[in-house]
Amino acid sequence: MVLLAGDTVVKSAVGTLPRPGAVAVFPFAGQYSRKDLVSLEDGCRAGIAAAGVTVIAPERVAAAMAERGVVEAKDREVAQLGKLLGADAVIIGALDVGHFASGVDARFILTETGTVAATARTESSAAWFELAKQTCRAFVTAQL
Repeated sequence: MVLLAGDTVVKSAVGTLPRPGAVAVFPFAGQYSRKDLVSLEDGCRAGIAAAGVTVIAPERVAAAMAERGVVEAKDREVAQLGKLLGADAVIIGALDVGHFASGVDARFILTETGTVAATARTESSAAWFELAKQTCRAFVTAQL
């Protein structure tokens, strides 16, 4: 199932996406500075919070990753960590920068099953923070 929301395309693998009570955002990937990637993660958290969904504090996510020795966010590992943190879903993503526009790719993973419930891509010339905010908000507001 596919939903177009502005510049964002959300593809659901499970039909209707469940509205989570809490979401953990894990580090985004990309060949950019950690500062740039943190801006994406902050935008993602802002988009989720704006939709009225609880966001697990980034310090708790970082501590859980460090405690378990997780360096790179992988679907199954982050689902398990998210569940330990009390999240119903986790989001991981990546930044792709082109000549005329930037893109944010993200995955919405259910912690109970480790299933990638949906993927989203937003392409725009907007600031990276706004790209991530729009992408992640689509996961929790999408009516697929």
